[in-house]
Amino acid sequence: ALRQEYLSLRDELFKSRARANTVASQLYSTRIQVKLTYTSGRFYTPAKASIRLDGAAVYEDATGAIAGDDNIRFDGYVAPGRHLVTFRVEAVGKDDDSFTSATESTIVVKAVAGKDLLVSAKAKDSGDIAYEWKKSEKGSYGLGIDVGVKTTKRDDAGAGAKGKK
Repeated sequence: ALRQEYLSLRDELFKSRARANTVASQLYSTRIQVKLTYTSGRFYTPAKASIRLDGAAVYEDATGAIAGDDNIRFDGYVAPGRHLVTFRVEAVGKDDDSFTSATESTIVVKAVAGKDLLVSAKAKDSGDIAYEWKKSEKGSYGLGIDVGVKTTKRDDAGAGAKGKK
């Protein structure tokens, strides 16, 4: 009798896990990849960079890695629907490191069930204060972030939505 109860409980446990996996695959069926690149590394150095997804930190860097490549900074799954992505970049002038600036941009993205979402951000500083100040005691700051968002159909339906196309 005890063995039968054990087998029955084990079967229920397996069924519960299967149901939980099915629900999770439906909830988190959208893969999101976030890129952050710094394009004006010749004149300014990115001192710090961070990315938050729905308020949670998903990327932090204080080494200037965003100026060296165009890599994906976050890769994960989210529920379909509206999400907030926040980018923060701090830059230091190479000619005079006493001139620093920071910018933060928050955007809304919409995750579509069963599709991949690519968020590509490019930070750039078009200001000239770090080198103009020595000449004429004037200059400008121009740190900004441009973001592109694109969904793509997933070929293999990914880990989140097994068997769907």
